[in-house]
Order: sequence, then structure tokens, then C-alpha cells
Amino acid sequence: MHRAVAAVVLAVAVVLVGVEADLPVHCTHSQVLGEWKLHRGPGQQHKTDVKCSQAPEVYDTRLDRYGLGPPNFTPEDTMKVVLKEPNIVEHTDEDGMVHKGTWTMIYDEGFEVTIRGHKYFAFSYFKDGPRCDDSTRCNSRRSVCHVTFPGWYHNAKNPDSKSWGCYYAAKSIKGEEVEHTEEDTTELMQLNYKPENDLVARINLDSKQTWKAKVYPEFMGKTMKELHQMGGGKRYHPPSYLAGAYLQEREGVDADPDISDIPDSHDWRNHKGQDYVGAVMNQGSCGSCYAVAVTHMLESRVRVATKNAHKPKLSIQEVLSCSQYSQGCHGGFPFLVAKYSQDYGMVANQDESYKGRKNVKCNKQAKAKVRAKDYGYVGGYYGACNHKKMLREIYDNGPIVVGFDTDAGLWHYSEGMYDATSLIQEKTGDHPNGWGEAHGTRMHNHWEKTTHAVLVVGWGTHSRHGKYWVVQNSWGPNWGERGYFKIKRGVDHCAFESMAVAAKPVLGDDGYFAEQVTALGEEKVDESQFEPAPPKKTSHTKSDTSNDDGHSTVDSPELNVPVGINEREEAEARGQTLEDKIRYGQYSDRNPSKLGEDNDKDSVDPEEQERKHPTVASSGWYSKLNKQNKRKHHMSLNELEQQDTADLNDGFEVPSFVG
Repeated sequence: MHRAVAAVVLAVAVVLVGVEADLPVHCTHSQVLGEWKLHRGPGQQHKTDVKCSQAPEVYDTRLDRYGLGPPNFTPEDTMKVVLKEPNIVEHTDEDGMVHKGTWTMIYDEGFEVTIRGHKYFAFSYFKDGPRCDDSTRCNSRRSVCHVTFPGWYHNAKNPDSKSWGCYYAAKSIKGEEVEHTEEDTTELMQLNYKPENDLVARINLDSKQTWKAKVYPEFMGKTMKELHQMGGGKRYHPPSYLAGAYLQEREGVDADPDISDIPDSHDWRNHKGQDYVGAVMNQGSCGSCYAVAVTHMLESRVRVATKNAHKPKLSIQEVLSCSQYSQGCHGGFPFLVAKYSQDYGMVANQDESYKGRKNVKCNKQAKAKVRAKDYGYVGGYYGACNHKKMLREIYDNGPIVVGFDTDAGLWHYSEGMYDATSLIQEKTGDHPNGWGEAHGTRMHNHWEKTTHAVLVVGWGTHSRHGKYWVVQNSWGPNWGERGYFKIKRGVDHCAFESMAVAAKPVLGDDGYFAEQVTALGEEKVDESQFEPAPPKKTSHTKSDTSNDDGHSTVDSPELNVPVGINEREEAEARGQTLEDKIRYGQYSDRNPSKLGEDNDKDSVDPEEQERKHPTVASSGWYSKLNKQNKRKHHMSLNELEQQDTADLNDGFEVPSFVG
């Protein structure tokens, strides 16, 4: 009998903030279901010529809203699609013909639609809500799940073709904005880590435990924020909140694969005497686990496919510095790294070596070495994964990436089969959320549940403790079992079997897919049948899109969007020497070497420097905000971001849409 997964949508969720991870938006499956209008800008462009948002192309900085902003295009047409359960999308063309495709949520951040041979991806929109009376202790965000930021569309089979364009999407029926109250844990996150000696001792003395713990001296002197960034992904949310819809696994639709031929144990580190897995690395204090895991998956799968004839070493830093689909060291999602590997490709590590910090310039001259022929969630869409599908995928094609929920225990794992169920008991009342007790032991540090991405390389069975997965972590070889750990298998422990991602890599450069079309003798797609016309080649003057003070006057017809951070002002601001140093400073090329170590202590972080220098520029965006607040006081980073977001949201209200 197949398993039914039920979930209840929560209108309001309480989360913790302090760990900067991914986008502050939380949209569920049920909120996204329904009819959408895709407002498409000019198409038939090359991907390098497309810039969909007016925000600067800086993807790892909150000050720049991670590269998201008002549309940088005027819609040319509107395409209606209907998103249905569980992953079906339908579009009715002007002749009345119904076209079917597929879609998937990307966790709670956005969604991707594949219809009529084209892919559409965009992040869901978010904005700040009202502040609490005590602004030092709480804040709120609003998820606007019935509209998206500007996103990208292109030919699904050939992302190398001139088929790219920009769009934003809005539901035909406006939904409610969902407010999320956040507790500010910034002060707690700045505290230094204290050894959890009592916790470790109790775990090791408990004969019923399936694992052993230890205190890592490498963590000493690190702040809790730095440790949580190593955990790296999205702040944890209850599965009931994220699922959002009743998903029924049905025979013939989401049926489990046949795994009768799969052995009781398997490990790609030693398969028929061959090692197909690369070395364990240390990500440092950068929330890059998602990029590390997917890059290592692609490397391993090339080795598996070529029987170790090719052992590529690919660049993790490229994803952090160049991908508009992720947020650099602030976090991201494995699905979107796999998508990036198809759309743009992965370059060699030697062309952009790992720095493990923010504000590393993208090497746009580097050439792709590996592309992904296919990518997606194991099971076909978010919500369809389970342990049997994972076993099949790993055994047939190589290691996969998993996102799972981490807590205090994992930082102290030493060996054995990790089991968090009897470790942490949440404490209410006099202790903040995230603190707790472990077998009655008071925790010294503020631990928050986060989602961490890792590489699953195999599985096995213990004679007493049962089934487990074999997993490569990215905290260095000094951690755990030489950089690896084991965790319960077949019971979705810590949500380990809920959202696995896989991709099928091939050796290929920037023109791989275009070359494949030619090699297969396929006819070139006439994109004029599927996309709006390309943009007209006109010479722009100041009067075309700007008023006297240089502010753009281009608006979206259905989203009444003011510019907010104007490109011209950004260019002026970046011309300031001091701001250049703060936002794009020079950095050391040293890499993190020891467990949890970040060797870039002298690196200039623009967001940290903004706290110390709130008036860094004499013109542009910074100057504009500081002039407004000069009479009050110097603005902190949080106040600066709040003011900027408030300015954007004054006009970025979602109006009533045309049905």
C-alpha cells in the first residue's frame, strides 16, 4: 500500500531569524495552485543578454536584495497557465488546444513550470510587514505568494539557443499576504560557541544511543552565527507548513520503483574496487553546503558514467559568485544549482577556485566543462521523494544530494548512526526557542534548526541498529568518520528522505546543447511561434526612460512598480572609492583549511562595514537613505535595509489583477 502524505496549511508560522539563509519568503504548494498569468517580456535573446531585474547583479548581498527587484522589461504578452495537483500544468492556446506540462515547487522559494517546450522559473515575492512595538526584539516579513519577482524563460531542450526572455507571474485571483513574525536572535548568534561537554558525556554514557559524540576544538572561538552558516541552508520549517497540499501517491503515477535487485549495502567509494567519490572538503563559515554538495554530485556522476576515465574538478565558487538562482554564502537550494548546471554549465575549479566568502567577483571569461542533460527532485517533483526512489537513483546513476533538518547534535557527531529523536527536547517558557535540554542537560549555546545539504554516496545495514545511509558532509575530514556520517534509513529521519535532488551530467562546453541539436539533425526551433519578438534595437537617451533627476520612469503595466534602487544611481554610487572598497574590496586568496575555519579574517564584508560606515557614499542609494535619516542618527544595517525595503514597498503593492 502506498503512503499518503497529508499536510495542513498554517496561515502564520513563527520562525527564527539570525542565521542569514536564502530568501525571506515562505509559500506553500496549496498557495501556488491555480491559474497564473505569465507576463512575458521580449524573447528570442541569448542568455548573456538577459537582465530581468533592475537590481544590481549582486546575488549574495541583502543590501541589493540578492539581485531581485522591479522588472527591467515591459511585458509583450500574457500567457495563462493552470497549476494542478500534484505537478500538472495546462495551457490553452488561442486555437483552443490544451497543452500539458509539469511544474514543481522549489521548497518554499518559488516554482518552475515546463510547458510547450519552454521552462519558466521565478522566485515568489516578499516584502516587509509592520514592525513590532519593540523593534529590537521582533520583526515581520510578508510572503506575497500570488505574484513573483521577475524570472527567466527559455527553450527547455536547448538553453544555448536564442530563446531567453524575462517574465513575472501573477495569479488571476489575488491571494492573501502571509505575515511571518520573526524573533531577532542577532545578539545570541554573536556569542562565541561554548563546548557542550555535558551533552557529549551524556550521549556517550547512554548505552541505548546508536552514535557517539565529541567536542571539536576547531569550533572554539567561532560565533554561533558562523557555525549555523556551516549548517547553511534554509531556516527550518515544519513539514506541515511546507507541504501545503494533500499529495496522494497513486499506483501508476507515483508508484515506488522495483528495488528487488538492489543489494543490502552499496558504497560508491568502493564499487567493484573503484572509488567514484571526490575528497571531503571544508566549506568554512560560508553557507555554501548546497553548492558543495551538488558540485560533488556532478563530479562523482561523471566519474560513474565514464568509469573513472574522467575525474573533473569543478568550481563551487562559480555557483556562489555567478548564479542568479542562488544567494551565495547566504544559502541556496540544490535544485537550483542543478538547474544552473544545465542552463550555464559548471566551469573548472582552476578557473574560479573556492574562496568561501561573499563578494567574490564572477569570472565571466571561464568556460563550461560540464553540463546537466537533466535535473530535478527524486520522484519527479517536490513532495514525491521517498527512500525507495532514492535507492534506485543512487544505484543506477551515482550519489545524490539531500537537504535535511539539522540541530545541535550534528555539530557534535563523532561516529555511528546519527539519531536526533532522543537528543533534543524543545524547552518552552524561560528559554528562547531553539534552546533546549538533552536528556536533562541544559544547552550552553543557541541552536536553531536549519536545512543542510549533503551528498549521499551509499547505504548499509547494522546488525543491531538497523538500516542507514552513508553521507559525505562538507565540514572537513577531521569531522565525524573522516568527513562522513551515517543516519537512519527508511523512516525519513530528520526529513532526510523528503527532497533529494539528482542531475545527469555530461562533458560539454557553453554550446553543448546547440551542438547536440545539430548532431542529431533536429530542426531549429522557430521561437517566433512560442515567444514574443526580441527587443527592438534602439539608442536610448536620458529622456527615454528617465526624468530630470535620473530616476527611471519605466513601470510594469500590472505591477505598479517604482524603481527603488536605480541602476544609474548604483553606477554613481559604485564610482565612489570608499564604497568600492567596502562593497567590492580586495581579498586574500587563502582557503579555509581546518574544520570550521575561515581564514579570511581580514576580508572586507560590505554588510559588516555598513554597520560601521553608514554614510559610505556621497551620492546614489546610500546617500539618498542617509539624507532622509541624517537628522535622527546613523543608521544600522538593519535600519538601512528596513528603510530601503519600505521605500520599495511604498509602491510595490500588488493591485487587483485583471481576471
